[in-house]
Amino acid sequence: MSEPKIDSKSIFDLITESIGWIQIIASPTLIGLVLGLITFCYLPNSIGITIAISLAVIGFIIGVVWATKVWRRQGTIDFLSRNNNSKETEKAKEGE
Repeated sequence: MSEPKIDSKSIFDLITESIGWIQIIASPTLIGLVLGLITFCYLPNSIGITIAISLAVIGFIIGVVWATKVWRRQGTIDFLSRNNNSKETEKAKEGE
């Protein structure tokens, strides 16, 4: 029996989509971490750290769910490209 042929393009696509997936996860995770840090600054006790960790974990979970939905629907690289391109288009319109 022959081994399955590994397509280098599919490996490259998987790697780039995975990097995009991580980039999408980063945004809600960072928001959760910042909110957790602010919470911990106001409540510097065990309840504060529990709430802070919970906010960070919730941000991470939201990021994973969002990134997975984007990957399945349109692809993470396409999603990130459209978001980045719209910012550049707005800057170009303002400069005209």
